[in-house]
Amino acid sequence: MSGAKVLIGHMAGTKTSIYSDTEYFYLEDKKVEDPTVIERYGVISQDARQIYKETLEAYEKRKQKKSEQRPTEIEKKEEEREEEKVIVVKQEEEKEEEKKEIVTAERAPSEALPEVIRNAVNYSTILKDIIERQQLYVKIKDRKYVKIEGWQVLAAMLKCHAIVKSVREIKNGWEAEAEVYNMEGKLLSRAIARCTRDEKNWKDRDDYAILSMAQTRACAKAYRLAFAWILGLAGYEPLPAEEVQGE
Repeated sequence: MSGAKVLIGHMAGTKTSIYSDTEYFYLEDKKVEDPTVIERYGVISQDARQIYKETLEAYEKRKQKKSEQRPTEIEKKEEEREEEKVIVVKQEEEKEEEKKEIVTAERAPSEALPEVIRNAVNYSTILKDIIERQQLYVKIKDRKYVKIEGWQVLAAMLKCHAIVKSVREIKNGWEAEAEVYNMEGKLLSRAIARCTRDEKNWKDRDDYAILSMAQTRACAKAYRLAFAWILGLAGYEPLPAEEVQGE
């Protein structure tokens, strides 16, 4: 049985507090369904390590219980699919009537997509809390555009990261290419972006600052190509602030 919520730490790089009732973790008052983000990015107080450990064990027990119930669920789904089979019998129409072929059409299970959506909604809820508390957005004409730091938080939740693959000097500025990979090393997206002195806000800036912004924009754009739809679920514009400010 869960008890009262106790403050056990905070999210790395933010002021978002982490609580536990020994059954679930909470980011402020929002229950965390998947403890992965806490394990990877939570900073836990030394005197709360035991509560943290007990809470992780509670998550693991629920996961194990769900896994044990899974065979029963599979059997039930198999029965449902059996009822959905459609048998099409082709008959000869010339000399005699006989069954020639039976074709069974069975609908494929579609469990993966709903699971992806559920996870994305959970991540977007947590992400919005962090972005709002840390003000990791720029407001332009009553629309909120998330800064690179917000995109980096989302990537960290999804266990992904961006790297700058190359940079090259161009007329009046720099161009950079960035790629986003998951933890297995799979390439998810690639983007190229520029920053030049032709832009009003950058015409008098130092070369190193222009190079840095080109890299930032490339990473932000690569994140956008991979994860913009999740930012949309959180209620933000799908373009990174750095891209909009560069237009």
